[in-house]
Amino acid sequence: MKIASVHISRVACALLISDAAMATAIFSTAAMLSYDTNLVWLTDLALPKGIYIGIIVWVTVGFILMCNFAMGLYQRRFMRGRRLVRSIIVCALISLVALLFTDNLFLQNSFGFLEIASLLAILYGLIAVSRPLICNFYEKFMPKKRLALIGSPLMAEQLRVAMLGAFPSDAVLVEHYDYEAGTDLSKMLEVARSNTAVDEIFVEMAASALHQHSEASPGRPLTSTLSFFDRYMHWTDNEMVDISQVETMIRQGHAYYWVKRILETLVSLIVMTVLLPVIIGAMIAIKLDDGGALFYKQTRVGKNGKHFSVLKFRSMVENAEKAGTAQWAQLGDSRVTRVGRFLRKSRIDELPQLLNVIKGDMALVGPRPERPEFVEILSNEIANFDLRHAIRPGLTGWAQISYPYGASMEDARWKTRYDLYYICNWTIWLDIAIIMQTIRVVLLAEGSR
Repeated sequence: MKIASVHISRVACALLISDAAMATAIFSTAAMLSYDTNLVWLTDLALPKGIYIGIIVWVTVGFILMCNFAMGLYQRRFMRGRRLVRSIIVCALISLVALLFTDNLFLQNSFGFLEIASLLAILYGLIAVSRPLICNFYEKFMPKKRLALIGSPLMAEQLRVAMLGAFPSDAVLVEHYDYEAGTDLSKMLEVARSNTAVDEIFVEMAASALHQHSEASPGRPLTSTLSFFDRYMHWTDNEMVDISQVETMIRQGHAYYWVKRILETLVSLIVMTVLLPVIIGAMIAIKLDDGGALFYKQTRVGKNGKHFSVLKFRSMVENAEKAGTAQWAQLGDSRVTRVGRFLRKSRIDELPQLLNVIKGDMALVGPRPERPEFVEILSNEIANFDLRHAIRPGLTGWAQISYPYGASMEDARWKTRYDLYYICNWTIWLDIAIIMQTIRVVLLAEGSR
């Protein structure tokens, strides 16, 4: 199943349904028990009791599910361990603040702190207990899709590692046909298609080339390994990316350009207005720290390779690159100031880039812009890296919520894969999903240096 252009695993759907059912049961029970005491004032209104209870419960449940989604609780890497515990705690705290605010503003303080905190403690306690139970059930007892691969041993190993890392996995590689240049592919396809023990056949080949083979020798459908990573890992192989698909998505994006542009400008203005105290506070802190410049301008590469100046709050000492050589920020970088360390962890240093969004040099969501010095190197080392420049760079992006901070060639290669996935699967809904999950990245200080 796909939601917002992203393939959703069966276990994620099960967890979403489970969370919704538990939240509905808990808050419905609380609302009904409180109706004749805390919510008695609703009897003065025109609509029946059940409608008011339904509105209260479903608005509450809807907010909690959105909060869970934003904090990554339906992603495999947040389904166990410390990440699960940390996300649950943050979700519970956000929900507590939001529900207390709503209770005070709209419900005449009908529930209060103790009751709301108790209900959330029960809900998130059940979520913490049910997560590993549901995931282990899916891993051990639910049937997996059986896959066959026609490709190299290296690709077979990549698929196996990917499926082992995806807990719980939806698929398993049961057959590998070792294919090398010069091998009779037609005969190998015939053998693979006759194998009734597999549900889907993947071929290590670009989609366009595979389509030609499929037409030449019709039979069971064949799928490019590009689709495997797209479906199960949510990144696109930069060496096998379908250029025609990228061009198609770019044309579709052009149709929505002004819709996206207007929405981004409105959102940027609203965010800057709401966070004005934070912006002013950051400016004061920078001045008090070392008395240096407030802002830092840096040349970046934007859409179609056009250069522009990105604006950030200064988080490093002035003249941080005295030698004139561009360099990535490293973990514990000595050039970062005391205030700058907090600004970078909280991502407050990125807020001035909202002006770049309003100006049109950047989008709210897209590949992060790189410096010209790095682009020249990365374009030579990473296949199809320049495809990132087919759209406007973003303040946040699919790579930012899916991969930690990158400061090496290998990190840049992985981020390119995630960026290409975004370009190939872009929708307005995917942008909204990325913006929501950026909240997690900011609150948990993921990938900041």
